[in-house]
Amino acid sequence: IDFSRRDPALPIDHLFLNIPSGYHWSSTTLENCSSLAWIVYIESGTTCYENIKNRAGYVLPVRSLKHN
Repeated sequence: IDFSRRDPALPIDHLFLNIPSGYHWSSTTLENCSSLAWIVYIESGTTCYENIKNRAGYVLPVRSLKHN
Protein backbone atom coordinates (compact mmCIF):
# COMPACT_ATOMS: atom_id res chain seq x y z
CA ILE A 1 0.00 0.00 0.00
CA ASP A 2 1.21 3.49 -0.86
CA PHE A 3 -0.81 5.99 1.19
CA SER A 4 0.48 8.91 -0.90
CA ARG A 5 -1.40 7.56 -3.92
CA ARG A 6 -5.12 7.14 -4.61
CA ASP A 7 -7.26 4.88 -6.75
CA PRO A 8 -5.33 2.64 -6.55
CA ALA A 9 -3.30 3.23 -3.39
CA LEU A 10 -0.50 1.04 -4.70
CA PRO A 11 3.16 1.78 -5.45
CA ILE A 12 3.78 3.24 -8.87
CA ASP A 13 5.57 0.05 -10.00
CA HIS A 14 2.78 -2.37 -9.02
CA LEU A 15 2.11 -5.23 -11.45
CA PHE A 16 -1.70 -5.25 -11.54
CA LEU A 17 -3.78 -4.03 -14.49
CA ASN A 18 -7.33 -2.63 -14.39
CA ILE A 19 -7.80 -3.03 -10.64
CA PRO A 20 -11.50 -2.69 -9.78
CA SER A 21 -12.54 -0.21 -7.10
CA GLY A 22 -13.86 -1.63 -3.87
CA TYR A 23 -12.33 -3.84 -1.27
CA HIS A 24 -9.96 -6.73 -1.76
CA TRP A 25 -9.63 -9.70 0.54
CA SER A 26 -6.55 -10.74 2.46
CA SER A 27 -5.90 -14.35 3.39
CA THR A 28 -5.14 -13.20 6.94
CA THR A 29 -7.82 -13.80 9.55
CA LEU A 30 -8.05 -11.96 12.84
CA GLU A 31 -6.00 -13.61 15.56
CA ASN A 32 -8.89 -13.82 18.01
CA CYS A 33 -11.70 -14.50 15.48
CA SER A 34 -11.03 -16.83 12.55
CA SER A 35 -14.40 -16.00 10.98
CA LEU A 36 -13.15 -12.49 10.14
CA ALA A 37 -10.48 -11.66 7.54
CA TRP A 38 -8.64 -8.44 6.77
CA ILE A 39 -9.67 -6.45 3.71
CA VAL A 40 -8.13 -3.39 2.03
CA TYR A 41 -9.99 -0.66 0.20
CA ILE A 42 -7.83 -0.29 -2.88
CA GLU A 43 -8.84 3.35 -3.53
CA SER A 44 -7.41 4.65 -0.25
CA GLY A 45 -5.38 1.81 1.27
CA THR A 46 -7.68 1.72 4.30
CA THR A 47 -7.87 -1.64 6.04
CA CYS A 48 -10.74 -3.20 7.94
CA TYR A 49 -12.10 -6.69 8.46
CA GLU A 50 -15.14 -8.56 7.20
CA ASN A 51 -16.88 -11.86 7.83
CA ILE A 52 -15.35 -14.52 5.57
CA LYS A 53 -18.83 -15.67 4.56
CA ASN A 54 -19.42 -12.32 2.85
CA ARG A 55 -18.95 -13.04 -0.85
CA ALA A 56 -18.59 -9.43 -1.97
CA GLY A 57 -15.26 -7.83 -2.80
CA TYR A 58 -12.32 -8.88 -4.93
CA VAL A 59 -9.20 -11.01 -4.73
CA LEU A 60 -5.87 -10.22 -6.37
CA PRO A 61 -3.83 -13.30 -7.22
CA VAL A 62 -0.42 -12.93 -5.65
CA ARG A 63 2.42 -15.30 -5.19
CA SER A 64 5.58 -14.85 -3.21
CA LEU A 65 8.89 -15.43 -4.93
CA LYS A 66 11.35 -17.89 -3.49
CA HIS A 67 14.82 -16.44 -3.18
CA ASN A 68 17.70 -18.85 -3.57
